[in-house]
Amino acid sequence: MPVTLPLKPWGFFHPDEKRDHQERIDIQNLVASLAELQHRLSAKDEDVSFLRHFLRSKDIQLLLRVFNKVSSYASLQLGASSDSAVSTGVSVYNTLRKHKHKPHVDELREIMAKPHFQALLYTHDKVACRDYEPKLFSLPHEVNEAEEAVKVVRIIKNEEPLGATIQRNEKKQSLEIARILRGGAADRSGLVHVGDEICEVNGTNVQGCDPKEVVQLLAKFSGPVTLKLFPADNNKGIMRESKIRLRALFDYDPFDDPIIPCPEAGLSFQKGDVLQIVSQEDPLWWQARKEGDSNLRAGLIPGKQLQERKEILGRPLLSDPRYSDASFHKNSTGHLSPCRISPQIPKSKKLKKTMYHVTQNQVYDSEEIITYEEVQLYYPKPEFPRPIVLVGPHGVGRNELKRRLMSSNTDKFQEVVPYTTRLKKPHELDGRDYHFVSRDEMEKGILLNRFVEYGEYKGNLYGSSIDSIKCVINSGKVCVLTPHTQALKFLRTADIKPYVIFIAPPSFEVLKNTRIEKNARHTVNDVPQPFTDEELQKMITTAKKMSIRYGHFFDKIIVNGQIEQAIKDLAHVVELVGKEPQYLPANWVQY
Repeated sequence: MPVTLPLKPWGFFHPDEKRDHQERIDIQNLVASLAELQHRLSAKDEDVSFLRHFLRSKDIQLLLRVFNKVSSYASLQLGASSDSAVSTGVSVYNTLRKHKHKPHVDELREIMAKPHFQALLYTHDKVACRDYEPKLFSLPHEVNEAEEAVKVVRIIKNEEPLGATIQRNEKKQSLEIARILRGGAADRSGLVHVGDEICEVNGTNVQGCDPKEVVQLLAKFSGPVTLKLFPADNNKGIMRESKIRLRALFDYDPFDDPIIPCPEAGLSFQKGDVLQIVSQEDPLWWQARKEGDSNLRAGLIPGKQLQERKEILGRPLLSDPRYSDASFHKNSTGHLSPCRISPQIPKSKKLKKTMYHVTQNQVYDSEEIITYEEVQLYYPKPEFPRPIVLVGPHGVGRNELKRRLMSSNTDKFQEVVPYTTRLKKPHELDGRDYHFVSRDEMEKGILLNRFVEYGEYKGNLYGSSIDSIKCVINSGKVCVLTPHTQALKFLRTADIKPYVIFIAPPSFEVLKNTRIEKNARHTVNDVPQPFTDEELQKMITTAKKMSIRYGHFFDKIIVNGQIEQAIKDLAHVVELVGKEPQYLPANWVQY
């Protein structure tokens, strides 16, 4: 606020010049005597220097002036003329009520009726009586000092859970607060702590009740909820929030989980959701929020150890022969992609048109337990674009989408030049159509794990090397790949950072109509043929199995019903990948 009145230094205190002059003389004399005091007391030079600067500072001189002025006013006998301003005000107000229809009287009566004016009179009386301290009532003599203290907490709960879970302490036979959910009503109050024993809820005695009964009772109340608690002995104080982000690799609904302490306190999520882990103090039940969710209240999710234990105890999909590796790969053959997993290089046995074995083993698939993946935010680097990987069942249209995407901008997209051991044809160029190498050279590279996938077709080896993919990435172009889903575990590395898009088929009716409309064909024994109903149904079944086994690798799912719409969706996703930040595995970002 601008000040328009002229101000003088120390004008508020009206300083006495004679007193100020004497103060300055006293300080100067004290500073001058420091040398003699140092000699008598054998003080250090740095201590005397510090004291000299301290006495000469403006702050200490101002403090002395304030002290002198306060001391001079303290000697005066100041006091209020009355300590009953409230009663006087009531008398005046009653007198004014008798004088009606007078503007100035009405205005004064309106002022005196305001609560602020009445509070001012009340404060005046308190100050006049020097009634400053709160009154503490003494305990009756018969109260046992060893008796437990009780705290009464009032929480405003607006159509939301209390934000705390309850458990029974079998040792004490009591109900206790098991955990406080961050951001919930109990956490916001700051008055409820883990270990507090619950005695009453809104006047209802809950001692001896089951925890579920108390939860149901709390669910009935909306608005203020009064809790009577015995405080916990060991209050851990304020706990800091974790900054960890995890990507969920499975779907979770707390109301379908029979072992969750309180389903209402759980957090539901879907595969691919990024979760902010708020607390991992309980190794079995973590507290988390969905990234970007405006709701600040955290919810319970199963911890990694608990979820792994649940997967181990009941994994029907892995024990079901319909989802075994042999059955899965048998149904996914018939295209230029890996057909089965094998650490051996086939030499003598000829295969059908099913090539590209992946350099992994069966144990990895059967023993992998999928829970969470730690992620960090990654900002795109235009000089090193992320490869676009299209996966899906045979015949779903991955290669057609790849062709259309690449033809839309040949300067932006590029595919990997594969390796082969077959002879070069007259019209082919080495390094453009294929990298033509000897069988011994390629087998050596396979054994050294230099190929993402490989296989044999008509007596010749074919494969895609890791170095070829990195070469495209380092060139600044977007590498577009259509590998088998098994190759994802070999592609998903920090130096490649692929963006995986699953091309899924639509419903059977839409799939059949669109393929008939486009006169779609697939190759069987080198002969193009239309799809049969059985093959279309197998495509849908295979897609479901792929999603179950490899869905945690998918960054995006695009349904290829109408090819025109699918290519628009694909182009839009690819554009966002090159511009917007994404959550990637933490070790990828740190690479």
